[in-house]
Order: sequence, then structure tokens, then C-alpha cells
Amino acid sequence: MFDKNGHFPIPKVQWDLSQALQAIEDILQNTIQNFEIENATWPGHPQDEFFVGHSLYDGSSGTIWAIEYLKKHTSIEVDFDSKSALETALQKFPEEMEDADHPENASYFIGKLPTLMMLNRLSPSKDRAKEIEDEIQRNHTQPCRELMWGTAGTMLAANFMFQSTNEDRWKEQFSFQADRLLKEWEEIPGAGHLWSPELYGNNLKYLSPVHGFVGNLIPLIKGQQHFSKQKYQEICTKAMETIVAIAVSDQKHSNWPAVYNKDLLDKPPATLQYCHGAPGIVVHLSELPMGENEEFDSILIKAGELTWDAGALKKGANLCHGTAGSGFAFLKLFQRTQDEIWLERARAFAMQSIEQFKQSEKQHQQQRYPLWTGDPGVAIYLENCIKAKADFPTIDVF
Repeated sequence: MFDKNGHFPIPKVQWDLSQALQAIEDILQNTIQNFEIENATWPGHPQDEFFVGHSLYDGSSGTIWAIEYLKKHTSIEVDFDSKSALETALQKFPEEMEDADHPENASYFIGKLPTLMMLNRLSPSKDRAKEIEDEIQRNHTQPCRELMWGTAGTMLAANFMFQSTNEDRWKEQFSFQADRLLKEWEEIPGAGHLWSPELYGNNLKYLSPVHGFVGNLIPLIKGQQHFSKQKYQEICTKAMETIVAIAVSDQKHSNWPAVYNKDLLDKPPATLQYCHGAPGIVVHLSELPMGENEEFDSILIKAGELTWDAGALKKGANLCHGTAGSGFAFLKLFQRTQDEIWLERARAFAMQSIEQFKQSEKQHQQQRYPLWTGDPGVAIYLENCIKAKADFPTIDVF
């Protein structure tokens, strides 16, 4: 049900609050110390092929987001000029987007949209808000039905703007794109309802949070207040029925393929990480209602059990495809069920994440700075474990 070569068992190590706090401080202080002010970047890392950019996903905007988050949610004293860093980063996007996969789209994870949003939060202005509005509107007509490049990402951004301002224009932006996304939700015989993303020159039906089915559901769930009760119930019903229909399950475990393909249904899933597989599905669909679909409720638990039994990921401690990202599934199950076993498991993954972070720093003689693929995301996971909450960065909170 997954590739066992990508995982290893979690050692029995007791949760240590002091180690978690120290790791958060080490990551935050090291990140600030290694900021390269001229280009508003951090040193590239060999595991990221030394890529240096300015995006939310794997660039400096995401790292700055993490610094601001940890400044707000910890007592660590930080001296860092986020506004100046973001202003420098913003100047770099025109050149970076020239070679992007979807340069015409307003990308939440790769483009300038979240950088504008962070600047507007630090220094609100009518002109900046108009820039954000114009950027979101670009996806009114663009293809890509997914979170990283497409409509789901700009819907999420519009909902964050509505939450912070309560202005009707953001609700209107969200609703326009939501209507379009829902009209393009396809019924697939035997599978439920899926989207064709029009991504990277193909229409593979990805299931993942970043590129697929789950990613499109994220803003629909987060923006549920913008729907009638009946419409939101319809969305939930279709989502749960689809997850049940395409799950690969036995008596104890559940997982999902990275891509739905009716011709490969006999091939077991290979990946088990946040970006593809059970952990990411649990993280974001755990907010769907309990008690309305018993099979769905059971499958989420089975997905959590598989994530636990599989152990830590050899790819590292990070959010996207590492141990911390999978650990968020346990925090979400704790939030959903209030069963302490999930918090215990989340903290066990946290201790392993700390060990992996330390091993990587020693091996490469540096830390890894992107939010989603590096150490700042691990620090945020540790903070969530300390406080027994489940706020996945840049998706649950902005």
C-alpha cells in the first residue's frame, strides 16, 4: 500500500518540550542570521538543487512568512525587517515568472500574490489591496484547477483577505471562482467527482493537496461561509463519497494513489507523504463533517494508522514530503476525534523531525531555509505540537 523503502520506524523516544523549544529557536535564529539582504534570499540547499527564489513554496516569501508566524506565536525575540525583505522580493517576480510553467496564472505558491498579501498586512494601503484584487482576478479566466498555480490558490487568497477585512469584494472574487470550479467538477463513473487540472500540459487527475482533488476542496471547505447550507452539504457529500470510492483499503489501513487512472486501479499506491498519499488527504479533509458518512470516518482513521505504522520519511523532516508534513495528519486526527493517541503520535513524529533536522544540518553544514521543503516548516510543526493545535501553515492560517 506504499513503498516501504521510503520510510523507517520511529524510535521510542519520550516527548521533550525543552528539545522542541530549543529546535524552534535554533531554526529561527539561524534563518535570520543567514539572510542575504541584497537579493532577499537565503543560501540554496543541495537537497533543493541549490535553488534560490522568492516564492511562498520554496523561496524567500515562504521563509519570511515563517519568521512572522514564529515571531507571533513564540516568545523568541527576533530582529528582522520583513517589510524591506518582502519589498525586495517583490521586485524579483517579473523575471522569475518569465520561465515559470504557467506564467499567465496568478500562482498562490509560486507567484507574487502572497508576497503582496504579506506586505499589505504589514503596511496596509488601498493601492496594495487593488494589486491583490487584480492578481486574484487574473485567474477568473485562466486554466489550472488546482492549488499551486490555479483557481483554488486564488480562492484561498480571496478568503484570507475576506477574513482580515470583511470586505464584500473578496467574497465576490471567491464566489466567482468557486462557481466556475464547481461547474467544472466532473462525475467519473465508479470514482465519484474529480477535476481535470490542465496542469503542465496534461490532464492527469491528481488527488493531492498541492495539485489535485484535495487542493481544490481546501478553499471550498475554508470558504464554506460563502455557500448556502444546502450547497456546502452537497460539496461535502461528493467529497466524502469520492474519497471512499477511490481509497485502497484493508481492515486496518487506507491510502490513495497520487493520480486516479481507471486503467491502473490494480496498481497499489506508492507514495505516503503530505504531497501525495494519505497524510495530505487526512490533513485537509479531516475538517469535513463527522458522522455523516461512516465509511469516510473509518477511512480517515485507517489512513492515520498507515501513516503511523509506516514511520518517518527518509526524505527528511520537511512539510511537503517529510516527517513533519505526515505528522500534521496526527494533529488533525486529534483535533477531529480528541483521542490523545493522535497527539502522542504527532509528538513522536516531532521528536524524529528534530533528529532528522539535526542530522541534515550536520551532514550539509547548513540548514535548509524554504518553508515547505525546509526547516522553518519543521519549526512551525513543533510549535503546533507544543500547543496541541493543527494550523497547517499558509493554508489553515495566513
